[in-house]
Amino acid sequence: MRTFKIPNIIILIAVITLVGFIYQSYLNNSYQSEEGQRTVGTEETASEQQMKEPEIKPMPESVRKVGPTIFIHGYNGGLRTFEKMLKDFSERDDRTEILTITVQEDGKLKYQPPNRMDGKIPLVQVIFINRNASFENQLVWIKFVVREVADIYGADAINLVGHSMGGVIATKYVLETNEDTSLPKVEKLVTLASPIKGWIYFTWNNPAAIDLQPTSAAIQKLQSQKDKFPQDVKVFSAYGFEDDVVSSESATGLQEFTKNIMISSYNATHKSIRQNTDVFNDVYSFLRGWKY
Repeated sequence: MRTFKIPNIIILIAVITLVGFIYQSYLNNSYQSEEGQRTVGTEETASEQQMKEPEIKPMPESVRKVGPTIFIHGYNGGLRTFEKMLKDFSERDDRTEILTITVQEDGKLKYQPPNRMDGKIPLVQVIFINRNASFENQLVWIKFVVREVADIYGADAINLVGHSMGGVIATKYVLETNEDTSLPKVEKLVTLASPIKGWIYFTWNNPAAIDLQPTSAAIQKLQSQKDKFPQDVKVFSAYGFEDDVVSSESATGLQEFTKNIMISSYNATHKSIRQNTDVFNDVYSFLRGWKY
């Protein structure tokens, strides 16, 4: 009886194809199951890593009343903007824990670290991958972050801390969500060297820089809303004597929005004000119950 032999080359091709299919299936399953911790590139920064949504235990009633504090960096800011302040605060109060929420350019949120929140008061650092987006874009993102934080923690109230442009975005959030009952109430607002009336650093190469100009439509809109600022929100505004980016008049501009405000000056530049220990002391005291 004559038999038919399959050429070795065909067998080899079939084996290679099968192995390749199995390996690709493994990679796909691995990616889907480990996406939250997988880093896309060796040069990628921590803020750009893929992160899991945290598994978070409810806050005890004793700390829930304090509410989360959300930190917003400014123009070209990032992870280092509030790094020292957050470390200082977390060391002062062992009821706190730091959560970083990164807003991707498509608006999706990534969390770091996952699986660590255990019923403590969250200090939430917000990082924008697009650090030079317009006021309106960043406001949309902050609204989404606040809603997520409120849902995760069951928070009824929050505090906002912003450096430079971050303080402007925080102010816009207060103004434009004050009557939105679906969002938590802002109890305290901290602005650090924030250009409420615009900055004196002239550049026009991106949407944020354009919005920050004193004569921009974005700044003019903000100024036109000053009468709508809720007077029950407590405000602390700080500025530095050596700031060559934001004038003291601009940094203290919220005194035209509300009488419920404390203003303090420091021997600091625009950048160093967010790393100043005196600022740490005053902001911490303000957030934790400074009496008016």
